[in-house]
Amino acid sequence: MVKSGFTTQNEVRELLGPPSNVGTFNTKVWYYISQTTEDVPMNVPQVRSRDVIVIRFDDNGVVQDVQHLDQTAGRDVDPVDRTTPSAGHEPNLFRDLFGNIGRVGTDSKAGNENH
Repeated sequence: MVKSGFTTQNEVRELLGPPSNVGTFNTKVWYYISQTTEDVPMNVPQVRSRDVIVIRFDDNGVVQDVQHLDQTAGRDVDPVDRTTPSAGHEPNLFRDLFGNIGRVGTDSKAGNENH
């Protein structure tokens, strides 16, 4: 139903609905993703089938290319377990001992009371 050089973005949306995803760096690429998983006790759900239709549009919003990918086109990605350090927020002994100096007795309510 979707033909390169003829079908527009609006027609694709009418035929297939809104895309599952849109390209992060190129919004002219739409992804339609269908996936079937199976729950495995004591484990992460296992993917049994996956189909992805990738539709690329030209600058005029007309389909330029349609690509069908199955489960074999995917690849596993290992997440990085590093953390981004934030300056001045690492706990340490001096911070624990001296962190409240200057804060004692500076309650904002106490400063607003009329005596």
